[in-house]
Amino acid sequence: MPSRSLHKHYHRSGFTLVELLIAVALFSILVSIAAGGFVRALRSERQVSAMMSAESNVSIALEEMTREIRTGYLFCHDPGSASPSAACASCSVVAGGQTQTWTCPNIEFYNANGEKVDYVLQNGLLERSDSAENGGALAVLTSNNVSVTDLGFTLFGDLEGDHWNPRITIVVGAEPNDKTVSWSTANLETTVSARNIDCTPAGSC
Repeated sequence: MPSRSLHKHYHRSGFTLVELLIAVALFSILVSIAAGGFVRALRSERQVSAMMSAESNVSIALEEMTREIRTGYLFCHDPGSASPSAACASCSVVAGGQTQTWTCPNIEFYNANGEKVDYVLQNGLLERSDSAENGGALAVLTSNNVSVTDLGFTLFGDLEGDHWNPRITIVVGAEPNDKTVSWSTANLETTVSARNIDCTPAGSC
């Protein structure tokens, strides 16, 4: 009988160059999409965290202001005067008479200890001065990572003899101090009423 030789044939299938190029292209696209989403998520997380930090910082400063205003008197005017004091000369009267309303970019008043206090906005920072502290020098209330973009006060019933408790509305606009990202300004507003009718300590109303 003739001898038979057994031949084993191995059939190996592979990828063509075109298939490899298509696979690499699809993989690159999927990685780009995933990486872009991850970067956007990180950016959003950073924005939310920074905005929450800014709002928290300004809220603390606002709370400090309202506590001091609540027990204050002689808001933006000198004793016996119906006109804004020198420190509040930039106030504008929006309603006349005994119940006139003023809008002011800063506020000056006397606190419960009889010390003259000013709250002002300078170079993106909310600052406070106290006649009894550091010779009246301004002290910063907000941190450097917050930019205060707006500060305003609306005063009602703050004149002696008008028989109204002074009511002050405070508006503060702030945003994180990061110039590499575009922010929308967070606006905080609160209204506080002074506990007493506006008089000098020895005056009568």
